[in-house]
Amino acid sequence: LTPAEQQAWLNWAGCIRAHGVPSFPDPTFSGSAVQIAGSGGPRSPQFQSAMEACKAQMPSAGGIGG
Repeated sequence: LTPAEQQAWLNWAGCIRAHGVPSFPDPTFSGSAVQIAGSGGPRSPQFQSAMEACKAQMPSAGGIGG
């Protein structure tokens, strides 16, 4: 991932935190993979709401793992 792609993932994680999931971690990067660990209950209403609010910011570059 390029530095700009990594920053886009970090911005997206910040959006998730700002929309009701304050414990959402920053992703880590390994080659072209994006690791998101401990997302705090992906089925919770708060997480679902945050995902909806931030879906336009979610980068399409890099594979999600973890």
